[in-house]
Order: sequence, then C-alpha cells, then structure tokens
Amino acid sequence: MKTIDKAIISNRNYLERYVTSVRVKGRYTFTLEELKVEFDLPNTAINQSLNRLKKKGDIAQVRKGFYAIIPPEYSIQKMLPPSLFIDDLMKSLDKPYYVALLSAAATYGAAHQQPMEYFVIAETPAPRSIMNKKLKIVFLSKNDWTKDGINQQKTNAGYINVSSPELTALDFSHTATNWG
Repeated sequence: MKTIDKAIISNRNYLERYVTSVRVKGRYTFTLEELKVEFDLPNTAINQSLNRLKKKGDIAQVRKGFYAIIPPEYSIQKMLPPSLFIDDLMKSLDKPYYVALLSAAATYGAAHQQPMEYFVIAETPAPRSIMNKKLKIVFLSKNDWTKDGINQQKTNAGYINVSSPELTALDFSHTATNWG
C-alpha cells in the first residue's frame, strides 16, 4: 500500500475514497492494475467494491480492467464522453492512436451533429472495438503509421491525439476504398 492508510482499507468505502483521490488529481479513469498496486487485498474484495460502485453509477467499466469515474454531470448518461478517457485508455493499452473520421471532423466543427460512434485509428493490430448500450468506440488499424498530421487537442481531462483536417480527409478516402 502506497498512499492509502490501513484504516481506510478496513472501511468498506476504501474504493470510494480512492476514486475521490483520483478525481482530485484531475483524472477520470483508473485501472484494475492500479488498484492491485495500491491495495494489498484479494481480487474478490476489489471486485466486490468495483461492482458496488458500478451499481451506484459512480464508475463504469469501459473495457476489462479499465474504469471511468462518472461525475454528477454525466450521471444520466452513465458514461463519460470518450474524449475524456481515450488518451488514458490507449496509454493503458500501450497503443499509439488518433481520433479520426467523423469524430475528428466533429472536433473541428465539421459535423452537423455528434457522431453516434467514436472513431479511433490505432497502430496495427487495433484493439477490439467497444460496443455496448452506453458506448460505441470503433477502432481501425493503419499499417503505415506516422505522426504527421496528428494534432493534440485540449479536453477537460488533458490532451488527445486528433487527425488534422487534411489527414481526416485522407482517412475518409481510405475508408471508402479499404474499410468499406
């Protein structure tokens, strides 16, 4: 245990306090691995606490081992917008990425409405897409990976990689011929 007091762990609310400490640092996410490092507890105890917080709507599981903290302003949707966690997710997967296609166009104001799916291009092999009631993230892969044409855009959670308008146009033409 690093920063959390043993008295906190003995209390059933240790995970709620941990989540609060993560949010105080300006983060919206945490991983199961971080919890295992922070707390010397059996997996069943950690999983029970995670399930309790999921039922309360305080956190949402984005993918196995990766969780989003749901602040009150997103409690109705029960999920954060992907722009608030995509960088942390891709870092946890150790994958270079950029927000692409309609999702990138929306960041430049070139979409008439918010896309229903969030498009991310990652280095090959791409992670499996995330599709559930609350979230749709489509991961596409690109063999000829380059950092040219990738901009960093500020979000409330930090910076995300977004394709430039030119790269977005190239990806749209590539999509029509290769991704269908």
